[in-house]
Amino acid sequence: NAQYKAPFSLSFEMLRDAQHKDPHCQILLRLLGGTGQDDDMEIGRRLDLSRYAVRDGALYFVRSIADPRRGELDPSYQLIVPEPCRAIVLHAVHDDGLMGHGGVFRTLERLRTRFYWSGMASDVDSYVRSCRICALHRLYRPEGENPIGSLPLPSRLFGRVHIDLVVSG
Repeated sequence: NAQYKAPFSLSFEMLRDAQHKDPHCQILLRLLGGTGQDDDMEIGRRLDLSRYAVRDGALYFVRSIADPRRGELDPSYQLIVPEPCRAIVLHAVHDDGLMGHGGVFRTLERLRTRFYWSGMASDVDSYVRSCRICALHRLYRPEGENPIGSLPLPSRLFGRVHIDLVVSG
């Protein structure tokens, strides 16, 4: 779906306009629109243009996703994020109040459902490693895992008190 919910103040129109100003996206848009110039054609020969599409004037990377029910591949359209917009998208996906600060793997998986850019994995790794909240979480993570199970019953009333601490960043 070309009309996705944009993170924070970055709308679909803003991303699309940024694509049209980005030199790399301009080449792909010209090639896919059939108006490629001689210089563009050389780049086009090195790319698999079937992996790109234009929908509603915006440039998408087309990824094939396996549908286990049908045993076929379905296309997944990921909006290509030009370089000037990447930090905003990274911030929106990684620092999200509901599901944010999930580490490199979760942030990358959340991004890949909607967005694409070359070098995304490296950018996500750098961003998460520089995140102050994630660094604090890594620093104060207790050694080993806490066992899951029942605790013995206390021998007297209020013999054990449990407190949940919520720390805001």
